[in-house]
Amino acid sequence: MRCAKLFGLTVVAMFGLAASAQATLINVDFGTAAYTQTGAAVLGASGDTWNVTGKDFGASTTNFLNSSGVATGVSLTRTGSGGSTEEQTKQDSENTGAFAMDAATTNLMKDCIGIRGSAGNSRVFDFSGLTANAAYTMVVYGSTGWPNDRSVFSLNGGASESPACTTCKISDGEGVAYVVLDGAADSAGHLYLTMAIATGASFAPIEGVQIQSVPEPGTLAMLAGSLLGIVAYAWRKRK
Repeated sequence: MRCAKLFGLTVVAMFGLAASAQATLINVDFGTAAYTQTGAAVLGASGDTWNVTGKDFGASTTNFLNSSGVATGVSLTRTGSGGSTEEQTKQDSENTGAFAMDAATTNLMKDCIGIRGSAGNSRVFDFSGLTANAAYTMVVYGSTGWPNDRSVFSLNGGASESPACTTCKISDGEGVAYVVLDGAADSAGHLYLTMAIATGASFAPIEGVQIQSVPEPGTLAMLAGSLLGIVAYAWRKRK
């Protein structure tokens, strides 16, 4: 009886660790409600919730939902100057050739916000309310299909990445219509995504982002230890 109780407590603890180890995903679509992305993009699964911010660069968005539709307390403020801001929407007739989009992510890639100007003009997307000092992966979508429309992205001052912007298809892989950035939130729980116009370009687009937390190695190690303990217990009971 005592062993069975211990086994039950171990299982409960294991599920608790599994829940804490599960990555939290926040999806953001920079566009209008008419073209709201749902489901998976590079990250995520069928039926995932997306947040729509609208096309106003000066607007702030509060209390994003995670991919399961649960409020997270994460907010976004956009700042910066230089160049002008504008939005673009692809017409249905343009969904061909270099401008063709994957069916599953058409709503994500169909419209964008961006900076019109010269190289170096930039904006900062300040995501607040995240876990202080925690590691995150951010997938950034930025491609109109025009090679002279190119963005340069960096996360919290880290290495810069620039999509080739030669197609609008997510299926063409990393570095074409999207880039993947890794970084850690600062001590106040902020992630700063900087977007600038690339050298030789006159417009820097962004369609959306996905922000996913990275489970701490210690939590994963504890989960693995719990699993091994359950296996060992079951093996002893069979002998």
